[in-house]
Parts: sequence; C-alpha cells; structure tokens
Amino acid sequence: MRIVIVILALFLGCSASKDKQTVESNVKAVDDFSIIGKWKFEWVKPIGDFEEWFNSDRETTMGLYSFFGATAFSELTDKTIEFTSGNKIKTDWFEQAIIDKIQFEYQLFREDSLLVFTAVSPKDESKIEMPTIMTFDSDVMIWNIENIKAVKLVKIE
Repeated sequence: MRIVIVILALFLGCSASKDKQTVESNVKAVDDFSIIGKWKFEWVKPIGDFEEWFNSDRETTMGLYSFFGATAFSELTDKTIEFTSGNKIKTDWFEQAIIDKIQFEYQLFREDSLLVFTAVSPKDESKIEMPTIMTFDSDVMIWNIENIKAVKLVKIE
C-alpha cells in the first residue's frame, strides 16, 4: 500500500510541475512578444463598409484607412514596415521621406490590444492619432483598420 501511495504522490508531483512549466512558458511567450522589428504585409481583406464608418460619429481621431486612402491599402501586400525601438517607422509602403516629414510614429498599448499611430500635420503641425485594434500570436499580427479592413502582418526580422 505504501508503494502505491509513494508512486501516486510521485506521479502527481511530476504532472504538477509539468503543468506549471507549461503555464510559465506560455506567459513568457506572451511577455516576449514585441512588435520591434521588420514585418511583411501578407494580405488585406475587407471586413466592413467605409461609407458607414465615415458617416458615423467620430471623435478627433482618424483611422489609417482614412489617412492613407484606398489606393495605399490596395498596394499594401508584400510591402514591409519596421517598428524601431524609438517608436519610429521605416517602410517601403510609402516614400520614407514622406513618412519622416509627417513624423509617422507608433505607440503600443499591449494590454488593450491597441496600436496607436501618430502623424504631425504639415499644414498646422497638429497631431493626428490613428488608433488601430490589433491581435497577435507569436510572429503574426492582425490589424483591424476602422472595421473596414483586416491586415495580416508576418514578422520577418
């Protein structure tokens, strides 16, 4: 009987530590997620109606789709975007000189699954915020652009 109890206790102890290791590795994987690096735009898919969004009540923010336009989003696939540690953006999606001129930057609010892009208006130097809902899993990010477009990015560097 003692042997059965010892084996049972040993079995339970081993499985508990294995579960703890699995949970710790999953938490570590989420904590290790960073958008810093180079990403490739894999696809853009429609998920809603621009007219409906455009005519709805909005605050002083603007969305990426409204800011860059339909043509820019139609040319997005296979382009890249790099998020730097200084919250700067490098990309071949738009001319880098334009991106630099408008001071196009980002800020990640991971707990809220929110990526907020900002730009400075060349006309009056006001700051424009473009909140973007995102989901991520390992080396994949998906953006919800104004409930109009879904954009999938894959980390390449």
